Amino acid sequence: MPDPVSLVRSSGDVFFPLASNAHALVSGSAVNSVRSRLKVSSLFYNQVLVEAGQMSIQAGPHGASAWRHGHDPESEAKWQTPSGRRRAQEVPFSLSMAEETEYGVPAPGPYRQVLASQTSIDWRPTLEPFQKELPPDCDWVIFGRPNPMLPESKELADNWKRFDQRNGALNRLVPENFVRSRLVAIPFN
Repeated sequence: MPDPVSLVRSSGDVFFPLASNAHALVSGSAVNSVRSRLKVSSLFYNQVLVEAGQMSIQAGPHGASAWRHGHDPESEAKWQTPSGRRRAQEVPFSLSMAEETEYGVPAPGPYRQVLASQTSIDWRPTLEPFQKELPPDCDWVIFGRPNPMLPESKELADNWKRFDQRNGALNRLVPENFVRSRLVAIPFN
């Protein structure tokens, strides 16, 4: 048997985006797997960068949408429950838009529906509840938003996405194109 390889503490940082952790950010054992990855990462990296805020991710056979929401200090961030996720997937979702007449002011309408679909996934990921679990003097886990990707990083991410979209195994696992497109989307941009 070969000798074990010693692990050397990395001198870099690791980033936990909401979108690529969305499937597991549901209360119970799933979120425990993310908690474990965060703990292990804190042992091997100088800093663990965690995307703040929340997302709404919906997809079905006729379309998909994903929205980021900032932290709301008026309400406590909570994990989506398995039953809440299941109930949300039982009803269709839609997206309506109206022309903005005054910059920064919500459009008064009329609204036009631009997307309507049965729901295959309806995820509400957030990593914010982990903040309550950190020790008061924790300075190695940082919540925030990533900077825009550098052009070379975006090009690499786009290449990976195109590869994933042509992946036969992934196509068999997730046959709905819009659902698959949300799953292989660039996690932040």
